[in-house]
Amino acid sequence: MRRISLAAALLVIAVTAHAQDKKTPCASNVFHAYSECAKDGFWHVVTDAICSDGTRDRVGDIATDQSCSGANAKKAPQPKTHLRTDQIQCNSPIDAGSQWIQECISGIWHNVKYDRLQCADGSIRLKQRELYSTNVPCDQACPALNLTTPGTLTSPVSLPPIDLGEPASWSGPERPVARDTNTQLMIIDLLDFNLPATRSASAEPLLSPSRALGVLADAWRSLAHAAAPSFARGFAAHAGHDLWIDPGDAAILQGVTRAARVHAYLTSLGTSTGEAFDVTVVNDSPSPVHLAGDGVVVEPIKKGSDKEQRGGLQKAMATRGASVMTSKANAYCLEFKLNPPDQGSMFHVVDAATQRKYSAARDILHASRQLQASNQLQPDSDPQDYYHAIRQWAIWVEEQHFTTRAQYAQAFVERTKKNVVAVKQQWTKEMEDTLNQLAPHRWDEIVMILRVAGHPVPGA
Repeated sequence: MRRISLAAALLVIAVTAHAQDKKTPCASNVFHAYSECAKDGFWHVVTDAICSDGTRDRVGDIATDQSCSGANAKKAPQPKTHLRTDQIQCNSPIDAGSQWIQECISGIWHNVKYDRLQCADGSIRLKQRELYSTNVPCDQACPALNLTTPGTLTSPVSLPPIDLGEPASWSGPERPVARDTNTQLMIIDLLDFNLPATRSASAEPLLSPSRALGVLADAWRSLAHAAAPSFARGFAAHAGHDLWIDPGDAAILQGVTRAARVHAYLTSLGTSTGEAFDVTVVNDSPSPVHLAGDGVVVEPIKKGSDKEQRGGLQKAMATRGASVMTSKANAYCLEFKLNPPDQGSMFHVVDAATQRKYSAARDILHASRQLQASNQLQPDSDPQDYYHAIRQWAIWVEEQHFTTRAQYAQAFVERTKKNVVAVKQQWTKEMEDTLNQLAPHRWDEIVMILRVAGHPVPGA
């Protein structure tokens, strides 16, 4: 069933003011990220600046979908799974201090110190620097962070990421997967997973070699030629064996010489913009893996052609325990005239040619992220919803080659009307008038995004 939110459909109608006084954080270069049970009943990954007088100022708050109270309460998520520890598309990084995260590593609580880097687009990335063991088992409560005596210094281990978002690395043949041609392609904004080694080398693989069909396994086969040489060197240095991608032989399982050891499954949440996917990643290997992507184009699998993917996902959820990580991912539709995805439909990563075809969408995501970080976007409604909406329309304007405000305004009104009618609400002249009043400002914002992305609107 396709899920269309009435709140989302009427978002552009509810124009509100967001003038709130905010406390200026202290001038600190030391930060602490941790999980906190918030008043909304869900876990949040929060970041505090640790001030010189020992007090704290909240500088970051990421809501998760994991309940922290009631009958459905879940274990607190490890903060690093919701923060970026890769350097993909981080241009001109500058020092932004240090950040501490308390992590369960090999069954022991560790205080991990990261370099905190700020990229040109304003985003924050973390780079592991020092690892301190507290000698407290993870089945006991995590000890409070003490910056004076953080623990026993140990040797950190880092892995180079498998970059799913670099188009130049996507080459080689793929096993064909039937596409649902009535549903839009989508582009995932960011993926970043750090997967622990939770399986022995002799354990039964998740899928047999003849059934190595995880939704992203096809993509990783095509990653083999360019991505594997650098990845292989870094991976072998830490693991010494079990390199599951063979960059030199695409004839054997199209690049996979044995059962695929890492699987990711993309399940649609039924929305076309913003938080659109459940991403489940399984590390079925005896070595840790870092999986990251920035602007990954994915396509819907035709219903009936996804049986093996669904079977693999069900088996992973039932048997793989700690080796399974699940997170939400933001994504945007790429084909204006096709339908948004049905809730529960499965996607996989497209081939190299299609990745290149939609490189402009990737540029738009980067540009809008940069403008948002520098406070150059001016929302006319809820800031987060506006941000998703303006990115989506910038992608569609470029894809449809709109060159005038009138073209955009007409499409803007028609698409919103379609959404309102779909949730069985009455469309009114007042709604249409409000949208037409919003269109000029939003068009100007779209033009700015496209100019920064390197795809200016002709004549604008």
